[in-house]
Amino acid sequence: MLRGIDISNHQAGIDLPALFPHVDFVICKATEGIGFVDKQCDSFIQGCMTAGKPFGYYHFARENSPYSEAQFFYENTMGYHRNGVPVLDWETSQNVAWVNSFVERFHRLSGIWPWIYGNPWRFNQGGVNKNCGRWIAQYPNVLNPGLDCHLPPMPETDGLVCAWQYASDGRV
Repeated sequence: MLRGIDISNHQAGIDLPALFPHVDFVICKATEGIGFVDKQCDSFIQGCMTAGKPFGYYHFARENSPYSEAQFFYENTMGYHRNGVPVLDWETSQNVAWVNSFVERFHRLSGIWPWIYGNPWRFNQGGVNKNCGRWIAQYPNVLNPGLDCHLPPMPETDGLVCAWQYASDGRV
């Protein structure tokens, strides 16, 4: 199993190159809604690109038009398309139709189907675009989560699971 980290402006000042020997990939918050661009994202991604480290970049969904949010994400991450994996972070009240409209719009703009991040129950309700890989969030009872902790079997969900976030905090 590949091991990765999810980082954002909350990890400003992290020595990312020092972590590279311990992680296989990095996923960075890029945008949120239709007005927030994470100020740390570009430096994190430039570091990944320089080091040849695989990376992803995500958009945290809000309650705006899915078309406007997809457009905002696309326009503010243009330098990363075809180099990293785009992700829609689906944690708030959007329904499946909203999510599908977002990913279809992003695909029309970029030619890339993004992954979708969410809890397994979101995917298990059915209807989520099958072209999009799933990055599932489900936290088992793991004391001191880290890259070397023992994990139970990965949760099952509808669609192709590409990644599993098993802790909201941890250590490398």
